[in-house]
Amino acid sequence: PRSTLFPYTTLFRSMLVICMIAGMLPAGHFPAQRAAAADEAEKESEGAAFPDVQPSDWFYPAAQYVRERGIFNGVGGLFSPRGTMTRAMFVTALGRMAGVDAGGFARSSFTDVEAGSWYAPYVEWAAETGIVFGTGSGRFSPQEIVTREQMAALLVRFFEFYQIPYDTGAPVETEPQDLADLSPWAADAVLKLWRAGVFVGDRNGKFHPRAEATRAEAAVIFMRGGKVVESWREKEGTSDGERGRDPKEEQGSEPSQEQDPNVDRGSGPPQPAVYSVSFESNDGSFVDRQAVERGGKVPE
Repeated sequence: PRSTLFPYTTLFRSMLVICMIAGMLPAGHFPAQRAAAADEAEKESEGAAFPDVQPSDWFYPAAQYVRERGIFNGVGGLFSPRGTMTRAMFVTALGRMAGVDAGGFARSSFTDVEAGSWYAPYVEWAAETGIVFGTGSGRFSPQEIVTREQMAALLVRFFEFYQIPYDTGAPVETEPQDLADLSPWAADAVLKLWRAGVFVGDRNGKFHPRAEATRAEAAVIFMRGGKVVESWREKEGTSDGERGRDPKEEQGSEPSQEQDPNVDRGSGPPQPAVYSVSFESNDGSFVDRQAVERGGKVPE
């Protein structure tokens, strides 16, 4: 009988040891738990103070501002000031600053944005308003990191869609010392926000356009931008999420045609045309919108 029971006794003891070890592991140790935790991070952190932000930090007022207004909810309960901003994070924060009703955007226009994810309604809002155009082939690339010049381009599109004057009351007469490093498609947006006092450079007057935007830097921009929005709402009596101009009015009756997936439209004024052809990308190199008559060709 003992030889018959021995294999089962050994198996039972092994399973008991495995269960004890698993119980000692921290929550979120397994891949499935980490994925679920990451997707729920924004919800779990909502309303909580950031323990990794101190009053002595240069970004403290901005971190407080974005937390109190629900623009940033944090990542796993932390602010993570040195962390980077993904496209999903930035567009979500932009939508929250705009007061977007997330319940009004249930579908997803991008193949890599799952409807129901925490950022999906804000991405759809940004797509419908012409603030983002995707990265080509129907993708949004939510996990790509946002650079400082991309952040400027998206913010200007937001301001101009809602027709918000982005004047902070502290205009700047200078230009970035590294102006030559700006991508052609971003130069106009960066200069507009620089001169309006929304963006500032480092102690040497450089903007660092290609640098990845940190969460601390983004919070400062959202604080300045948020105050511009609040001032505009007070003057105009405009409610949260109220629509601005219809982007379709700029593009004409023909749908935009995707050409180079690395090319995106800028935020310049519309061009008169019978047909207006625009180019989509991941907020990359700028290509002018082209006016084409029926039967004509796009100018080279």
